[in-house]
Amino acid sequence: MTIRSLLEKAAHDAPDSVALVYKRDGAWCRRTYAEFLEGVKSAAEGYGTLFNLVPQHDHVSIILPNGPEWMESYLACSGAGVPVVPVDPKLHNDEVKWILGDSEASVVTIDPSHLGMIRELQPSLPALRGIVVAGDTDVKDVGGVPVVRYKDLHRGPEPGEEPWYASNVARLTSSRNFWIASDASFAGTRSARFLRSLIRSR
Repeated sequence: MTIRSLLEKAAHDAPDSVALVYKRDGAWCRRTYAEFLEGVKSAAEGYGTLFNLVPQHDHVSIILPNGPEWMESYLACSGAGVPVVPVDPKLHNDEVKWILGDSEASVVTIDPSHLGMIRELQPSLPALRGIVVAGDTDVKDVGGVPVVRYKDLHRGPEPGEEPWYASNVARLTSSRNFWIASDASFAGTRSARFLRSLIRSR
C-alpha cells in the first residue's frame, strides 16, 4: 500500500470526512478527502501535460513551507511515478543550486519569495523547463522558462484524451518494479536505479 492508495481508499470510504485543516488569510479552511483527491488529480494533470513529464525520468522539486500546496504537489507527482525532490525553503542559494542541479529537476514548485533565488540559479540549471508558483505573481517566465501560477495549474484531461494521472497510475500498478516506483521520492536515486537493473536482469 502506498500513500497514494491510502488517499484513494480514504476518499472512497469516507469522501466527506475532513482530510486537511489549514489557515489561509487569517481564516481556517477545511478540505474533505474527496476534495483533496480531486485537487491531487487536477494538479497532476497540469504538471504532466503542461511540462510533458515522463514518470521515473523527470524530477519535480518542491520548495514550499508546509501547506496544502506542498501535499497536493507531492501526491500529484509521486502518485503518478514522477520522482519528487523536496527542498527545505530555508536553505541558501548554493545549497538549492546543488540539489536542483544534482537531481536534474525539470520543474520546481516555489512560493513567490523564492522567485529571486530561482532567477539567479536558472542559468546554471539546464534541465529546468518549468516553474510553478504557489501564490500571486505577474511573472510569465524566468530566463525563458515558463512560470505557471499554482492555481492555474489545475485542469482536467483534454476531451477525448486519457487522463495523464490515471494512465500513469495504471502503468505503475502493473509494473514489475511497482514497489520501487511507487515511492517516487526514492525512484530517482542511484540506489533505485541499481535495484531496477537487478529486477530487469532476472
